[in-house]
Amino acid sequence: MNSTDWCVLSQSAATVAIPSVARLVWIGERLWPIAWLAAAAARDRGGFDRVVLHYTDAQLPDDRSVQALVRDFDVELVHEDAAELLGGVAMAAAISASRAARLAALYTQLTPAASRSNLIRLAVLLRDGGVYLDTDAIVLRDMTPLLAQRGFAGLERVCLPAAVRDSRSPLRWARAGALIGLRDALSRRSLGLRLWPTVEGAFDLAVNNAVVGAEAGHPLLVDALTRAADMAPSRAIRMYQLGPKLLEAVTKNRSIGAFKLYPPAAFYPLPPEMSWHLFRSAPPPPLEVAFGADTWVVHLYDSVLRRRRGQSLDVPWLREHRGRTLVTTLVEPWLDALFAAQA
Repeated sequence: MNSTDWCVLSQSAATVAIPSVARLVWIGERLWPIAWLAAAAARDRGGFDRVVLHYTDAQLPDDRSVQALVRDFDVELVHEDAAELLGGVAMAAAISASRAARLAALYTQLTPAASRSNLIRLAVLLRDGGVYLDTDAIVLRDMTPLLAQRGFAGLERVCLPAAVRDSRSPLRWARAGALIGLRDALSRRSLGLRLWPTVEGAFDLAVNNAVVGAEAGHPLLVDALTRAADMAPSRAIRMYQLGPKLLEAVTKNRSIGAFKLYPPAAFYPLPPEMSWHLFRSAPPPPLEVAFGADTWVVHLYDSVLRRRRGQSLDVPWLREHRGRTLVTTLVEPWLDALFAAQA
């Protein structure tokens, strides 16, 4: 995209609603099954005009499963050169060329793919607008009603929001420790899923960046990328600093101006650790019982799954647990297509 394109986007952003485009980001040569299912769900359930997979590794289009997404689900592929993308944000709104250069340099210092994705998603949304979806976020229903605003994200229930992390109060930290223990216990027992609604109000609310919708040129994205550029690299490379913690710093966990924060039920009906219940083997309830009418997306928290299971979802596990877990019920419409694509 040239400088003229960036300027047009910046000037017209205030008059354009969120484009009906779902945007996923993948960094790596092969697409994991969980990401494949997320893209298929966005295409079939999300009500989007387009679903775009932004990728950085030139080998990804050679992946047979990716070719199946393009062929059978009309998912579009867009290759992103990270240096060019992050350098280009200088042409959007008030981000200086020096800050854009720092963002590009920071990207090269980041090792985890998730950390790199944090920067890519912000830059892509700033440039193009749309709805960013994590590759472990499964769309449950048509998201069109959310597009008639300038920007949005969602809140989740957590134990350590910024107010606690920055506190020196022993009482606040003791309370957080107790909540961490309670959440862990509830996540590991079948009864915990039924008990969670009775205790969730004790947990704090904090914004997450797994689902973010915005028009091109949104000022909150400018603010987030500016803060990222000004962040000391030694801090920026820490886990979550460029993700939920950055968005939390920008929003203060409150809806502000033209950026709405939805309650946990919208995108994070089961928060971190409690999401383990999505993968527990038990007769799963119907989706309309497990998730209410105010849930558009179910974030799976793949990081929790990988930490507890040692790896992400794979095809053998999906075959073995088909119909036996909430997550396989959630993605049931696309399992046969995934198995064929991965054969």
